[in-house]
Amino acid sequence: MQKTFSHFKNILTNTSMFLISLFICLLLGEFAFRWALFSDNKLFADFRNPSDFGDWDSDYTSWYLLTRWDLNHYMLKESQPLLGWASPRFNGKTFEHMEEKNIGKRRPVLLYGDSFSACIDSTECFDEILNMDGSFTRDTWFVNYGTGGYGVDQIQLLMSNTVDRFQKPFVVFAFLTFDLDRSSLPFRDSTKPFYSIEDDSLVLHTDHLKLAPADYIKNNPPQVTSYMWRKLVFNEKLNLKFDFIKNFRHNRDLGFAEKKIALNTLILDKAVAKLKATNCDYVFMIFSSYADYITPQKDNWRENFIKDYTEKNRIPVIWTKDIMNNYLKNSVDVGQFFIPTDGHPTTYFNGLISASLVEHIRENSAN
Repeated sequence: MQKTFSHFKNILTNTSMFLISLFICLLLGEFAFRWALFSDNKLFADFRNPSDFGDWDSDYTSWYLLTRWDLNHYMLKESQPLLGWASPRFNGKTFEHMEEKNIGKRRPVLLYGDSFSACIDSTECFDEILNMDGSFTRDTWFVNYGTGGYGVDQIQLLMSNTVDRFQKPFVVFAFLTFDLDRSSLPFRDSTKPFYSIEDDSLVLHTDHLKLAPADYIKNNPPQVTSYMWRKLVFNEKLNLKFDFIKNFRHNRDLGFAEKKIALNTLILDKAVAKLKATNCDYVFMIFSSYADYITPQKDNWRENFIKDYTEKNRIPVIWTKDIMNNYLKNSVDVGQFFIPTDGHPTTYFNGLISASLVEHIRENSAN
């Protein structure tokens, strides 16, 4: 009996010593790894890839590291106090749009959205296409409030604070599927407003916008327990080799998706309530990315959520994916629709979307 107890005691002691030694090694390894990441030593420059330590769509870590490691990364000197930043198309203080003076007695068509609505400089945008069309401008005028980088939260806030400026507008509430992911982020290239859910209600957070974005970054490092673990989880070359890591990522992503669905449901509810209170005609326009095009429908929680939400609430919707599929002959043709370098719609695709939008406005205008 005494020999058995002594043997058990030795096993317990050895196991404890091993676990303590392992913990100390991991702790020292973590400290050394952090030193390599955040020192100025150029030997470790290849380690400093923000994508290897976080999910751009779901947490703040990668955005923080981008600003720490890329000294040339552009960041605003100050934030717009409600939206984070504004488009050059409208005044960030008064919200007056540069096209307001051109509306006259015509009905304004208001477009809200992100860079897919604002378009990139190398393409012709919706306002440029339609406001040069005499048949369109005879009784309507296009006002583009699209702003690059916006999430569904910022789109809703801008719409809610500007739609009342106009008489009997037709509102196009547009967003990219991945804009759903941006709603919970406090920082994305720069500081931005964000909502949280407290007691089943939305709470808007804007106090951090009083800080200069650089000061926010300096004062709010992400709460990271282990950068080594994050490297294992988020580095694609590493995590694809281990099933337990892939399962961890999958379950993690599902958890984030559930939270995003809950949050964006309330934000969209808020947007729809404002549109109904304004008593205007409106349509949701959903931009699908190239990633949406190649992702099986059953695995695309973003599109499935939007489809369920719009059907449940009887919201008219235009899917750019459907427009593309109507003109798509084979997979090679995809290059006509998306710019290879950044994935934004081409001028050709913007033209097709514009035509579909005009058709919808003509068929669904009550006023």
